[in-house]
Amino acid sequence: MDTGTAPIEWQISKIPVEYEAAVEAMEQRVAAIRDGTAAEIVWLLEHPPLYTAGTSAREEDLLDPQRLPVHRTGRGGRYTYHGPSQRIAYVMLDLSRRGRDVRCHVHRLEEWMIRTLARFGVSGERRAGRVGASQFRSPSSADRHRLTAARPTHSERLQSSAFRRGTNRSRGDADAGTDLL
Repeated sequence: MDTGTAPIEWQISKIPVEYEAAVEAMEQRVAAIRDGTAAEIVWLLEHPPLYTAGTSAREEDLLDPQRLPVHRTGRGGRYTYHGPSQRIAYVMLDLSRRGRDVRCHVHRLEEWMIRTLARFGVSGERRAGRVGASQFRSPSSADRHRLTAARPTHSERLQSSAFRRGTNRSRGDADAGTDLL
């Protein structure tokens, strides 16, 4: 497996990025990575208040469906709230160079999150039987604050994953804290 020697680029957006604009930018970046004209990237950003709806989302699951825009995604799960102060890391990697084993990729991303957060005093754990879903808690935060690692979806030979910090704003969904593109 060739992991390449090119460094992974990091981009940090200082103002919230509209969801549609982020999706379009990621699609363009993934195409450029695939074509060999752009480096792999980790993009840190926030979105304005919105919900993303996974393939299992049902309108009746939202307490107030008209309150915020809802964006349908190709990921699993139900609804995820995104908003100010929720930092999302979209990870765009060329898995044809890193091995095409999605479970291995998710495991590596989880391990990266767990080790990175440990340096800031935040504990993390994998959830047995759940690929790509991890809960992270800061010893100083209430249970309502958590970080969740999300299961990635495929984009041909590339992978985009998202990790977000936030609060579950939908009701009754164990997957509501996950999102990805």
